[in-house]
Amino acid sequence: MTAPMPQWMKQRREEYARAAQLRLCKKCRAPVLAGYDADICALSVQIDPTPITEIGEAIALMEGRTTYDLTTSRGRKEIHHRAEHNISAPRRGPVYPAHICGRPMTEHAAPMPAPVAAEPAGDRPPY
Repeated sequence: MTAPMPQWMKQRREEYARAAQLRLCKKCRAPVLAGYDADICALSVQIDPTPITEIGEAIALMEGRTTYDLTTSRGRKEIHHRAEHNISAPRRGPVYPAHICGRPMTEHAAPMPAPVAAEPAGDRPPY
């Protein structure tokens, strides 16, 4: 009989298993983000690392590709499957298509957000 896994070890295992990682596709060697798409009943997925526009998402869905959100949770990036209610709601962040070898969606890449300029502090400290 094996001893039960300590709670701290379970937590660390889940933390690393859920984090998205930048890798090369094993077939075409293109850069992809790889990880699990949910906390429970997850699938191992690969997504293109370039976010796409709303039109790009519609095209991806018509091609049979799944789309994903990439969110930050507990200091790491996580891939989340976009269901119908996510797709029809306003976007909360960039959306990424599932990776298909040799078929990048670069023509539908979302523009990079404009950098936010820091306001000058002036002569008073910010309290």
